[in-house]
Amino acid sequence: MLTSYVALTKQGLNIQKGRIARAAMVVLGLIMWGNVQAQNPSLPPGSNFDLSIWKITLPDQSEIEEAGLVNGFEQTETFYTDPETGAMVFRCRNDGETGGSTYPRSELREMLRAGNTSISTRGIGKNNWVFSNSSQASQDASGGVDGVLTATVAVDHVSTTGQSSRVGRVIIGQIHASDNEPCRLYYRKLPQNDKGVIYFAHEPNTGSEQWHEMIGSRSSSASNPEDGIALGEVFSYEIKVVGDLLTVTIIREGKPDVEKTIDMSASGFEDDWMYFKAGVYNQNNGGDPGDYCQVSFFALNSTHSNTGNRAPRCSITSPTSGADVELGSTITLTADASDADGTVSQVEFFVDGTSLGVDNAAPYEMDWTVESGTFVLTAVATDNAGAATTSPEVTVTGRVLPANIFVSDLEVTSVRSGLSARRGAATVTIIDDQGVPIENATIIGTFSGAFQESESGTTNSEGMVTLLTSGSVEGEMELAFCVDEVSHATLPYVSALNSITCTELQVITSLPDQGLGVRLRAYPNPVRSFLTLHFGDNVRHLPLTLQLLSTTGSVLTRLSYSAEQLQADSLSIDLSKYPQGIYLLEAWQGGQRHTFRVLKQ
Repeated sequence: MLTSYVALTKQGLNIQKGRIARAAMVVLGLIMWGNVQAQNPSLPPGSNFDLSIWKITLPDQSEIEEAGLVNGFEQTETFYTDPETGAMVFRCRNDGETGGSTYPRSELREMLRAGNTSISTRGIGKNNWVFSNSSQASQDASGGVDGVLTATVAVDHVSTTGQSSRVGRVIIGQIHASDNEPCRLYYRKLPQNDKGVIYFAHEPNTGSEQWHEMIGSRSSSASNPEDGIALGEVFSYEIKVVGDLLTVTIIREGKPDVEKTIDMSASGFEDDWMYFKAGVYNQNNGGDPGDYCQVSFFALNSTHSNTGNRAPRCSITSPTSGADVELGSTITLTADASDADGTVSQVEFFVDGTSLGVDNAAPYEMDWTVESGTFVLTAVATDNAGAATTSPEVTVTGRVLPANIFVSDLEVTSVRSGLSARRGAATVTIIDDQGVPIENATIIGTFSGAFQESESGTTNSEGMVTLLTSGSVEGEMELAFCVDEVSHATLPYVSALNSITCTELQVITSLPDQGLGVRLRAYPNPVRSFLTLHFGDNVRHLPLTLQLLSTTGSVLTRLSYSAEQLQADSLSIDLSKYPQGIYLLEAWQGGQRHTFRVLKQ
């Protein structure tokens, strides 16, 4: 185990009036990270803190190696000991310069070689570390495997001038790879706000960087964060990597920890070399020349493991985080777990920290009956050597879900306009997945053929609306219609459930007005066993032919009913014997064909 311990005791604090709370938080942070040792405010940072595995980059184009820090280097206004608390202070003006960087910094860089200059500072070697998802050869060659960086800090000052997108930003901790940064931890306080926010960036080798907000919003126009961190307020952070999982935790006295875990399995950091960074990386290089960022470090601790069993991977694959789940339904939690140097012995599922059960063999699954409220789901995989990994959290909410609405029927016809002319007409029927007609749904659709126009309307109590063209023609017309949009104040529209969305182009003759009432409705949809067909009054006593097809067009069954058999206003069809999936139900009645897209559960 490689460890760099930095700590501060209560004796090393000059606890003055108005600073007692800050001092107490400092001591709390030190107790968390352990190895407490007294600090002398009159000594340089290297005499109070173990900086033997760190070098510093300063905002004047210079760097000080490990030996220089250990031997007492300090620099007024950039790197020094706080004369009251003994804290290690990093300060960086906006107009500072750091070679090879857009922004200036006063920042430590981890150096596991500990002053052995024969070891190269770059590449996979004893100066840097790798993730445990790397090859065994890379792990053996490196100075460490995986890592944890912990610190107790107070952000004393941030920039207040310059571009709005840069004002108030400072990076206080990092994991740096050969090119990109698996983690950059930010503190930001806007000039108009009393408190600052915490967020971090993940920059994979395989794509665009990702942003994760932990406390407040990183927006340049964000309002004052209710649970933010004020300048001078002491807090602790932990940046931890185990295999593919990156976990960032913010710890504050008297408040719940704020933790975020992300999966880096697709980030491309296998066999890449890493190092921690800590201090001030000022993210503002404009504004007033005298503007600056300053952070005080009261504790710093980095650890790595070199060898041993590699922990398994674990992630929940279903449900997805943020999902709404039907109250009272039973869902199956599924997890993916694997172990690079052994086997997975079990996966245990948790709901809000309470064990739901253990699955000892893949596929790793557990049923859960959803209750009302929001729940945090996790899974813990344990390998054959006893190492365990907790999956990233998945949050789901159990509630009564609104019914889905969709287009159940669509017909085109014509209506008289004057003595001989006719207007195109499209009748759209909207129902929900229980077959209930939906009133006050707004339909927008487009006519084509003889007319090229868009029309809209609202459904009546029978779930039906007839849209008419503004123009008219005499004699026959070619006509087609497509539903473009469906909306409702409270119910979601699911177009994938539509029985029909567009009609084919067809010739409409100058016949007397055809009935525009509801022809057929099919419900419930989705269906578990019996599907009900409901007939409109105008077609109730007409012969009916039904045909159930697979999505490939194979006919699964064909049913015919005479007018005498259709005396009721509905008909039930048993679909219980068919497996789950999507089917097409075609119905011929009154010279019209209706097609229903049916989801069998």
